[in-house]
Amino acid sequence: QKSQQEQSERLRQQEQEEARLLQEKVFAEQQARILAMQEQERKALEEFQRRRLEEEERLRREGEEAERARQLLEDEKNREKQAEESLHSQDQLLGPLPTLQHVPNSIQGVDLLRGQSFEIE
Repeated sequence: QKSQQEQSERLRQQEQEEARLLQEKVFAEQQARILAMQEQERKALEEFQRRRLEEEERLRREGEEAERARQLLEDEKNREKQAEESLHSQDQLLGPLPTLQHVPNSIQGVDLLRGQSFEIE
């Protein structure tokens, strides 16, 4: 009976050891899954941050381009305004342009080949 008790005790200890090993295995598998999920989340966060930085950079470049375009348009408007002002001041210096009333009714000249004068009306 003593050997049966020892055998029973050994069997019980063996079952406890197997249960403990199984628990450790399950725990290790859970830890591995948790670590894998954390790594996935870390990579997803890094990708999100990379895309956000790229988007911020793209928006910054677009803003700079829009500012350059706005400045070019403003410069063009200023040049146009200066050209108009210059033209206006030249018009004032030249005075009024001749109209049809200032054009002579006829042109007189000399035909050098024939030695005759002429008049065109």
